[in-house]
Amino acid sequence: MIKALSLAADPPKKSGSPKKSGKAETVANASGKPVLRIEGADRKGIRLTLLSKGGATRQEAEEAVRAVLDQYWI
Repeated sequence: MIKALSLAADPPKKSGSPKKSGKAETVANASGKPVLRIEGADRKGIRLTLLSKGGATRQEAEEAVRAVLDQYWI
């Protein structure tokens, strides 16, 4: 009887950290080269990864960071 009841019930929920929802957004320059990746943004801050090996110039990276700040900074 106990075995039949345990098979009929839903399995217990797994605990642990929640999975990431969504992919990181990559910002590219005008020629399509990746400049930076927005890993996440919440009330506490914005997590960015600058892609220095992506082929963009420093000026393009600064413009991309400026655009992200304009978008997320309130």
